[in-house]
Amino acid sequence: MKQIIKVNLYEELSLLQFLKLLKKEVSNNGFDGKLILICYRLRCFARYSRINKIIRFTLDVIGKFLSLLNKLFSLINISYETQIDWGCEIIHGNGIFMSPRCSIGKNAKILHQVTIGSNNGHEGTDHIAATIGDNVFIGAGAKIIGNIIIGNNVKIGANAVVFKNIPDNCTVVKYNQIINR
Repeated sequence: MKQIIKVNLYEELSLLQFLKLLKKEVSNNGFDGKLILICYRLRCFARYSRINKIIRFTLDVIGKFLSLLNKLFSLINISYETQIDWGCEIIHGNGIFMSPRCSIGKNAKILHQVTIGSNNGHEGTDHIAATIGDNVFIGAGAKIIGNIIIGNNVKIGANAVVFKNIPDNCTVVKYNQIINR
């Protein structure tokens, strides 16, 4: 499974390229998902791109304001430090938490009440969360805890609790119970 390192994804994009990618991605999500992904992408682009500092500052302020509104109304908490690849869909966005150090691959689908967090209970340099592969489906209420790796093409069932590495092409239910290898 590939490692997902996308912090520098925004460095090489022009503003026009960024807006084209954003438009394409946002067309796939519901309203809550669209809003939070717009906030997330704006803040990442403002933080990591090499465009004019005034434009970066403006985009960051807009992103922070929209993120605050989104947290108030849909309780979705995604830090700009979270690494989310293009094509991610947030379906029925409500009550989603993603740790600042988690990584999510391409075309992931995330339902409501999902938590992707660390297992050490505090922020810091050792605060590392899950790395999630491409084409992963995460069902409603699922909890993914700790510095683990979820493979590509994995399906995580509703209310499943995952705290161990999961290989590619598996389905996970309950507490780390793997079916369909």
